Amino acid sequence: MADYSKTQSPPTGVAALQTSDGLKYWFVNYQPIIGLQTSVLTEDPSVAMHAYGGGGREDYGSYLFEYKGTRIGFVMHELVEGYPMPMKRRDEDIEEARQRHVSIQRITAICTPVYDVSKRYLKDANGNLIPSEQGGYVRDYSSSFRSPWVTGLDWADYEK
Repeated sequence: MADYSKTQSPPTGVAALQTSDGLKYWFVNYQPIIGLQTSVLTEDPSVAMHAYGGGGREDYGSYLFEYKGTRIGFVMHELVEGYPMPMKRRDEDIEEARQRHVSIQRITAICTPVYDVSKRYLKDANGNLIPSEQGGYVRDYSSSFRSPWVTGLDWADYEK
């Protein structure tokens, strides 16, 4: 049985499930924003899964698995020359999912970069993206520009 530091609780009214060894977990949806879009959080803040998307080729999504200090990125898209390509689903996968009422995802690469495009945009005092008049968000062109790579690894590093 794993040793967990259970210092978080699911928000009131949010459905939580529980692993076989007693760790509660729940789904959080941050949409419709770019960057961090969804998470599965647990009672132990060092155990979580996050989905990022919303910026160019990163629209295809990158995911971050965190477990007690280990952070591993992964993607579910074909990689061509080290870069993610649009996802292709097989018809039999879609039909099986419909019949079983489940979602089937194939991880195509692990230890990949995780890209948080929201770091390229300005945020207000509460950390929310600032909407632009054109319908998107206000870009950050300042010299304090932060790296969008969550784990420090980018696609050039991944190809090495």
